[in-house]
Amino acid sequence: MNKKYKCINSFILKMIAIITMVIDHVGAVLFPMNMMFRYIGRISFPLFVFLLVEGSIHTRKIRKYELRMFLFALIFIHRMYSGHWVLDW
Repeated sequence: MNKKYKCINSFILKMIAIITMVIDHVGAVLFPMNMMFRYIGRISFPLFVFLLVEGSIHTRKIRKYELRMFLFALIFIHRMYSGHWVLDW
């Protein structure tokens, strides 16, 4: 069966989310008074949350997936509150 339309897969959604997030951050740093960059960037969070939920639905080991997400959150929060925004591991 020949597909007439191509679907948007998770890779394309990730790329859209990453691009809109970069636009948001560039706008926040270089153009703080121009809110259009920020509005475009607001698309990224719902996309990342959707992909996170899709990942949890399609995983075989939900506890291992949740543990990885929790550890990533701990690392991020620690680095955020310790002031290490640059990757200076």
